[in-house]
Amino acid sequence: MTALFPAVSTLIVNDSGMPIPPRSVVVAVSVETTAATENNESITLTHVDQYATGLAGNVMVTGQVTIDTGKRGLGYFDQFVYVAIDPTIASPVAGEEWGPQNGSWTISKGGMGFIAQGHSDNGGEPKRSLFFRSPKPSEGSGVTTIRFLVISSDPKTLTVLGEVKAWDAGYTLYDVPGDLNAAFGLGPPLGVVEVCDPSGCYFDEPYDMLFGRMGWAKYTSSLTADSCRTGYPPFPPKWEVFSLCCAKPLCSFGGE
Repeated sequence: MTALFPAVSTLIVNDSGMPIPPRSVVVAVSVETTAATENNESITLTHVDQYATGLAGNVMVTGQVTIDTGKRGLGYFDQFVYVAIDPTIASPVAGEEWGPQNGSWTISKGGMGFIAQGHSDNGGEPKRSLFFRSPKPSEGSGVTTIRFLVISSDPKTLTVLGEVKAWDAGYTLYDVPGDLNAAFGLGPPLGVVEVCDPSGCYFDEPYDMLFGRMGWAKYTSSLTADSCRTGYPPFPPKWEVFSLCCAKPLCSFGGE
């Protein structure tokens, strides 16, 4: 594996309605598992589209060939990879953070998720540069712990919607990652996040036993699939519960 020939891949299908150029950034929109036949095993296909604000799926980089509309190809997750860059601005310098831009196959300065190594290869098309992939690195310096109130739950997926009641000192509600409004590009933070339970020890109860309970969660990353993360790594960070108050009237809610 090299930056020019990445190896950590998954099979993708181009759902964009346009040919995907080489070294493009694409975003996962759905996953399909084909049925096994007498001669073929089932396979998992990740359907992808051009990056757009509000799409929250994993971002991948395509290889050195064009993927035509409706056709299959490979999407890569390698950490060191050449990516097509915005040809209208200067090439990135080492340490700059770039990222996907709305309605484009290229990445540009000021985005998130790609740290420039400082080498660009401008001899071919598209213009490309070498990057180190760091999933949502700008969020690493923000809020990592919250206290939340359960307002909705789904015991089948071991997830709840939590109203954020408190967070790390020195930040505002705007700094809490994963806010539902922010995730869908709907404006100011709603103060509600999805919290998951990979251990299966906290949210495995009916809705009426979880509603109104107070809990604490940590914003975490993992390379392992679990009830919080499906598909293929790298997975986006998730709020994971690590403590949950017992149901009323068995415990106090601290005045909430």
